[in-house]
Order: sequence, then C-alpha cells, then structure tokens
Amino acid sequence: WPQLEAAIGRHAPTLVLMFGVAASRAELQSEQVARNWCGGGADALGACHPVGPLVPGAPATLPTRLALPCASSDDAGDYVCNATFFQALHHTRLPVAFVHIPPDGVDAAEALIMDLADTRR
Repeated sequence: WPQLEAAIGRHAPTLVLMFGVAASRAELQSEQVARNWCGGGADALGACHPVGPLVPGAPATLPTRLALPCASSDDAGDYVCNATFFQALHHTRLPVAFVHIPPDGVDAAEALIMDLADTRR
C-alpha cells in the first residue's frame, strides 16, 4: 500500500484502475469485492504478510467503486491482488476497480482502458 498511496498523492488521479495477471482466468474479470483478509503466502519478491486481517477493525469486505464493461468475479485472491484492492478501497474515496487478466489478455486490457477513458471524457 505505501507505494500506491505515494503514487496517488503524486498524481492525484480521478480513479484507480489496477490489474493483475491470473493464469486461471480465460477473460478479463472485474473484481466486485475486496476482503479484509490475507491468506498468507509470498509475493513475487518473497515478502509475506501474516495470515489474518489486512486492516484490523476495518469492514470484512468492501465493494468495488467502479463498474466496468467486462465479466465479473468475487474472488480477488488471497494475497497481493486482494490486499492491494482492499487497501485502495479502504484508504481512499476514489472510484477503485481491480481487473484480473489472463496471461494473453494485454490487448483486451488496453481496450478496456481506452473504453473507460472514452466514457469518462
């Protein structure tokens, strides 16, 4: 969260749209809810978060604040994707969304971004 918080402070965006690659996904999927829970495990750099709440005392779940024109999912995962999504929702009032993309989904993600940019102009 500290790096994302710093980027939000530096750039003052009007929304936050985050992406994560998920090998198990066959299409773009917008996550509908973030859970205040970390299942443990390690990120790509080997850093671990203990199993338990991400933000003690915060709500158990937070809904996305940005509807997207793609398939939806209610499972943002157990660690990095869900944790980043939850922290952004918990610590900001901005429209926030998280999209999982399949490994070959870069073109579809770019199209989603362009569509979103067109609708927000």
